[in-house]
This record gives sequence, C-alpha cells and structure tokens, in this order.
Amino acid sequence: RHSWALLKQKISEKYLLNQSSDVLLEITPIEKSDDIHFIVGKINGRAQAMFAKHLHYDERAINGFIVALSEVCQNIIEHRKNKGFVGIQKYYFQNLNKNVVIIVVMDIGIGFEVSLSERFSLRNDPEAIEEALLHRASRYAEKGRGHGLAAMRRFVNQ
Repeated sequence: RHSWALLKQKISEKYLLNQSSDVLLEITPIEKSDDIHFIVGKINGRAQAMFAKHLHYDERAINGFIVALSEVCQNIIEHRKNKGFVGIQKYYFQNLNKNVVIIVVMDIGIGFEVSLSERFSLRNDPEAIEEALLHRASRYAEKGRGHGLAAMRRFVNQ
C-alpha cells in the first residue's frame, strides 16, 4: 500500500509542469465559466514572471493579457457546441531574436461563418473572422457585443 502511494506520487510529479518550462498553460479544457477562473488563477503568477522576464511586459500589459485571455475563453463558453480548449506557450524565434507567446484557443462549435450568418452575408470562416476582429461583428444584436476578439486584437497590436 505504501509503495503504491510512492509510485502514484512519482507518476504525478513526472507530469507536473516544470517551473522552467516554456509552457505557460498546458492544453486545458473549457466547459464552464469556473474553468476560466481556474485558468486565470493558475497562470496569473507564472505569467507575471514569464512575461516580465522574456517579453519585458509591465504589470499593466500583463493584466491586459490576462483580460484578453479571459475574453477569448469566454467566447468558447458562449459559442461552442461542446467543450473548447486553450493552451499557452512561450517560444524563442532565433531568426527574429525574440521571445513570443502563442495562445491556442479552439472549440468544436459551429464556426464563425455560421455564427454570424443570421446577421451578416459572409462567404466563409476567414471572412467572418475578419468581421469579428476588425469590425466587432457579433451574432448577437445587443448593443455592446462583439468586443472580445476586437479587444484581443488591440492588445496584440499594442
């Protein structure tokens, strides 16, 4: 019984995120709002350290990143068909001599084109994504909608 507990601990330690890793967030499922709160809590301290060291972000920019991440994760909750996933990793690009952070957000929803098709005439997903990113298009007619992806774009441009 004791040896089983030790083996279990060794296995779990093997798969824990190494503190020196460039992975900020392992691929993590998102099914409900609590998952977003968990993700933000999990990466907050690590993002502060990694972004200040490798990207030279100040606290305002780091907080902007966390807000932008929350926004795109919230889009999964609002637009998905099933669950979604998010992962974040820092990469060093030698040819640019820069560190960059890549955020991957994915869901298995209906897609941008179908989502926006009730309100807009669009030919494909890339065109619909452009409308959402550049023109704050939303499938909802309510005032104040469609800012999530546009806010993410503004953050990235800054």
